[in-house]
Amino acid sequence: MFLATSAYPMKVPGVRGVPGSVEFGFGARLDIWGSDITSSFLAARTLGLDWVALEFNWERIWPDANTDPDLASFEQAMALAERYGISVLVSITNPAGWAMTGQGPNPELTSQLVYNLASQYPRTIFAIELFPGANTVHGWGAPPNPMAYTTVLVKTQTALQTLDHSVIIVVGGLAPGSSNSIPGEIDDLKFLQGLYDAGAKSYISTVGVYLQVIDSNLMTASSGNERRVFRHYEDLRQVMLKNQQVEGNLWVTGFSMPVDFNSSNASAELQAQWLVDAYQLMRSQLYIGVAFYNCMNLPKKSSQNGACSSLVQLGAIHHPVFEVLKRLITISHENSNASLQNRRLKQMILTVALKP
Repeated sequence: MFLATSAYPMKVPGVRGVPGSVEFGFGARLDIWGSDITSSFLAARTLGLDWVALEFNWERIWPDANTDPDLASFEQAMALAERYGISVLVSITNPAGWAMTGQGPNPELTSQLVYNLASQYPRTIFAIELFPGANTVHGWGAPPNPMAYTTVLVKTQTALQTLDHSVIIVVGGLAPGSSNSIPGEIDDLKFLQGLYDAGAKSYISTVGVYLQVIDSNLMTASSGNERRVFRHYEDLRQVMLKNQQVEGNLWVTGFSMPVDFNSSNASAELQAQWLVDAYQLMRSQLYIGVAFYNCMNLPKKSSQNGACSSLVQLGAIHHPVFEVLKRLITISHENSNASLQNRRLKQMILTVALKP
């Protein structure tokens, strides 16, 4: 049994979507090895995004413990994020071989890496996602193990308590599957329950999920054999509530348009409507803090614009959905700011009224 601590006193001022806030944060994933990095960060600011998610591919960046990590691409991205005032979620993926144990990533080495990243970039990194897809062999680097993940989580949260600023740990980055999932992997709902059974509740403020959407109908609910639907976040929320995780929130750390929407046959109008409706639907769920569209820019390996419905296409050209999404974010922020001003005004009036 782990000693209890609190994951909640971590209010990050001025950042939307954090635990304890009713504001929704708009985000997108940006490939630091992809195309048009500088233009993509500028586009993120133009859109009004609150967050960008960046991958820290441990094996790729630091394959040998006896050599210095290759941080050139990562540091370039962090400098651009700071320049444009965009909060960063760092997803730690692909644990290096030298940092692995038989149970998965080494807790001590992982906590050191997280602490070093958080302390090195205090003005940009406000959240860190520990091994997205941890319920899969690919995400965890070993057979998934809720107890081993909890050990890493506890060690990491304990290390971060020594910082003089708050960093949110996004737990799980859960990957929903289907009845055809790879043997040895754990259903994401069972994995989340396994974390609670292992005593992780006191260390969880934010649960992450990567939505794999194969049905373009946003209102399709999960079935017993198929979880790869947009509303799967409802199933995860039920597990959180079952374990009295009422205060915690959920981040959609990655979602994409359905496969058939990424083809050249799907009109820009259809794509724009789907993306706006998806964000609107998530924004209406008060327990969802931030949602990250999965494709801000194209990966380097992609040679065709149609390979991904990226918001910034090759040559720094904006996708047709760009302006529609920009209007949605602008309106959402204006409404959010107005509501915040109203709450502050009411508090001021109440304070004056209660003075003797």
